[in-house]
Amino acid sequence: MKAVYMYNKTALKKPISQLVSGEANVTDGLVLRITTEGLFIDDDVRRVPQREWDIKAWSLKSIERGASKPHYMLRATIRDTEGKCYVFVIPSDQEWKVDVGLARLRKGNLVRSMGMSSIKASEMRGLLSDLGWV
Repeated sequence: MKAVYMYNKTALKKPISQLVSGEANVTDGLVLRITTEGLFIDDDVRRVPQREWDIKAWSLKSIERGASKPHYMLRATIRDTEGKCYVFVIPSDQEWKVDVGLARLRKGNLVRSMGMSSIKASEMRGLLSDLGWV
């Protein structure tokens, strides 16, 4: 995974927090793990789980996905009063792993009514541009 960004409804254009591979205390071993329990971020090189970035399955409101060479984007919106959403930037060659993980997540019994949709190409390009990926 290249990066994960957290937004809320008051900061839709600029992330309120971020983890970017190779920046600050984050190595290039940032990994998104998707299970029936939710979405989890780990730094595999340092062997440090990033538990403050956990997204529990029961809290998921919607998942949106999109691809634009060479990036794949996953946006997870959670059920909370702050309107938090997480944007994951993933190499496009890893998209299949996300698909497998999301299928596993949806089969789990912890997910409540979670919507699945695609991110519009123009919105995705705008997000990637705002974040400096294009």
